Amino acid sequence: MKAWSNDEHYLRNLTIPQKSDKVRYYGISIDAGYYLTENTKIYTAVTWNKYREGKGKTRFIYNDIGHTEQLGDDTIGIENQNYNIGLGLQYHF
Repeated sequence: MKAWSNDEHYLRNLTIPQKSDKVRYYGISIDAGYYLTENTKIYTAVTWNKYREGKGKTRFIYNDIGHTEQLGDDTIGIENQNYNIGLGLQYHF
């Protein structure tokens, strides 16, 4: 997977774009439901996602002076983990 971010530091007038193309992704989703009637179902779902740390290049873009500084490989790390819990009522016409 590929990952990228763009940090904007407004008080310092600095932009830090980051990019990595070697990120591992894991995810799982579980859902269950119960029919209250033939057409009506109540359900719940849980989803978990994880993007493992990806190393990559970054730059510092000094917007006020127009200078860009390129940093080398593996100078940044991008990682994310999130989950979602959903509850719902479904009706089929």
